[in-house]
Amino acid sequence: MRRLATGISVFGSLERARKQAKGKPWLGDAFLAELVIPTGQFQVEKTGGRDHYTLWGDAHAILRYVRSVEPV
Repeated sequence: MRRLATGISVFGSLERARKQAKGKPWLGDAFLAELVIPTGQFQVEKTGGRDHYTLWGDAHAILRYVRSVEPV
């Protein structure tokens, strides 16, 4: 579990991420960032239920692959 805490929670689709974010209003204002990451660039593993993954890598490097950000 500690290992998962060092990664970034991501979903395979914007629709799934949006559904998750809307289902947790107690987290406050939420934003979704769409990432387009080339295969093999970072470590990614399926770590949860429907379409959930964990992404590990340097945060500054990951930022280069943000395509868009939108409020939920």
